[in-house]
Amino acid sequence: MGYHTYFTLSVTGANRTDQERIRGMLANLGVLGYALQKESGTEYVTQDPVNWFGHDSDMLEVSREFPQVLFSLHGEGESNGDIWESHYLGGKTYTQPAIITIPPFNPALLKEPEN
Repeated sequence: MGYHTYFTLSVTGANRTDQERIRGMLANLGVLGYALQKESGTEYVTQDPVNWFGHDSDMLEVSREFPQVLFSLHGEGESNGDIWESHYLGGKTYTQPAIITIPPFNPALLKEPEN
């Protein structure tokens, strides 16, 4: 079964020719139609969560082929709080987990119930 994640891939800085080549490369990697099921311009999204365990190595490969293009991959896993973004540029990457916070209690926000 595995771990399921929703993915959104954003592509920044690609001209029309590069966009077509990127699309072709994602298709050759087996990512289009599986992990990235819907395409809208320079954004690809998952409609149903998938197991794309090789997302990091796949995106590094694409990034090396298009060193001037920024690829940002957003992921939301099935565990609470598993939200992150990985960025790829010129064969380099870093991943930033989401920072989820609850503001401190503010008594000024208290109000009577409407019922």
